[in-house]
Amino acid sequence: MTARANRRPLSRSGMFLGKGLLMALVLGAALSLPRSAAADEVTLQMTGSQVVFKGDLLGFDENSYTVALENLGTLRLARDRFDCVEGACPGGAPAQTAALSTGPDFGIHGSNTIGAQLMPALIEGYAETIGAKVVKRVGKDPEEVEIELLGNDGKKLSVVDLRSHGSGTSFPSLARGEAQIGMSSRPIKEKELTFMDLAGFLGMSAPGREHILALDGLLVIVSPDNPLGSISGADLAKVFAGEISDWAELGMAPGRINLYARDNKSGTYDTFNSLVLKPAKRKISPQARRFESNAELSDAVASDPLGIGFTGIAYQRNAKTLAIASGCGIVQNPSTFGVKTEEYPLSRRLFLYTTPNLTAPHGKKLLEFALSEDAQDIIVDVGFIDQTADRLPFSQQGDRLAAALGASTDSFNMELMRDATAALSNSERLSTTFRFRSGSSELDNKALQDVRRLARLIERNATRGRQFLLVGFADSAGPFEENRQLSLARARTVRSALQAVSGRGLSQGELQVLGFSEIMPVACNDSSRGRALNRRVEVWLR
Repeated sequence: MTARANRRPLSRSGMFLGKGLLMALVLGAALSLPRSAAADEVTLQMTGSQVVFKGDLLGFDENSYTVALENLGTLRLARDRFDCVEGACPGGAPAQTAALSTGPDFGIHGSNTIGAQLMPALIEGYAETIGAKVVKRVGKDPEEVEIELLGNDGKKLSVVDLRSHGSGTSFPSLARGEAQIGMSSRPIKEKELTFMDLAGFLGMSAPGREHILALDGLLVIVSPDNPLGSISGADLAKVFAGEISDWAELGMAPGRINLYARDNKSGTYDTFNSLVLKPAKRKISPQARRFESNAELSDAVASDPLGIGFTGIAYQRNAKTLAIASGCGIVQNPSTFGVKTEEYPLSRRLFLYTTPNLTAPHGKKLLEFALSEDAQDIIVDVGFIDQTADRLPFSQQGDRLAAALGASTDSFNMELMRDATAALSNSERLSTTFRFRSGSSELDNKALQDVRRLARLIERNATRGRQFLLVGFADSAGPFEENRQLSLARARTVRSALQAVSGRGLSQGELQVLGFSEIMPVACNDSSRGRALNRRVEVWLR
């Protein structure tokens, strides 16, 4: 899959500078001056612009500031192009205080996958809706950014403390009250739920506390020069455990396999660990190179003909992706539709978690915007997968029939397969797919959000004259006919939920329910995750 985020986008406020423009604004190349331990921190803002640099002031004269910047080294910035607006401004420097921050109004902490590009883009999108300007201040740690929203008169509207140190950091920050929105690229863990309960924040996995922001898929990536096309989940686990260490063991030319992985704090690593390593009872090899940044990892793999790594779907950049083969013969290439249905084996949800401490008006409105239809284009532009409904004709889903025909005899019923083919062959499948809480007949949090989305789609009359089919399926556990009744019951649950949220009321004729038991698996039934994926209600349009 080709991601859209393989180059750094210009922000709407023009905050990011190309190298040529940056060097035109300095009086010389990076200097070799030593960084003083006693240097004072200052914030310099380009005159007439929202561009801000924050670093240690090493020197000042009538022509320039000499500043040590964390990522750019030591630079000399022209005094007639930059104003000192915060910190230890030297004597004679103009102090512009109108736009100074007085501390954050709310914090958004956690996942680097979300915080590196997606959350800043969403904040800018929200700012546009209220006619605000955005000022970003990057501190010494590039994963910590202060984002200020300014009105047209230059007055501060709100300040956001954005920290992107990994999903595992979000819940401690929420518990301490440092953050009111937590970013996580995997669901909250049981031990984190207990931790939050003890901190006084009960029910963090409940609707209203857990929000699905977007969808993502982990890509298994190699160099474009690598001829390998697919890899099984079992081999993938052995590779990253170091048990398969030479490409010859995968049918390629001999050469030592170089491993690239995210660091332990990241939700990307947690997801890979839970989907690939833990089911195979493996641990990641100590020989793997670890990265805090998805982008840096992807670039390193792309430039290494012997490398293999995993990253988020927004970070393919120049690398090549591998298809994933399951043990029961289902082979899945990463695709937008496959991620939206969550049937691509390495699909995942991106989450925002909130506490009752989210009282800042702009914090509440930002959350509402991030989960709205208006934010979906921003999610796509950054390179992630939005939650709007895509359509795919039955004729383009031959892998479904292949998986069905390859299932065990006990899971196959020719008569029911003919009925399913007759009902669906002239229809389009929507990517909206409803799933249920573990061990429950209740819709999960994503499904609850999708109920409202689908109801709005139907009410907009965008599909007038066509009928929606709610098609239930089951896993292979239990008797076939009993599973058929379960699949019908799941479809009826979705219909009732749609009727409950609809503003105009939806008739049973508009929403036909069908149940096809276990005949069209989308995953192997030999794992709890695979069985959970097969217990679903699909939406078809005919």
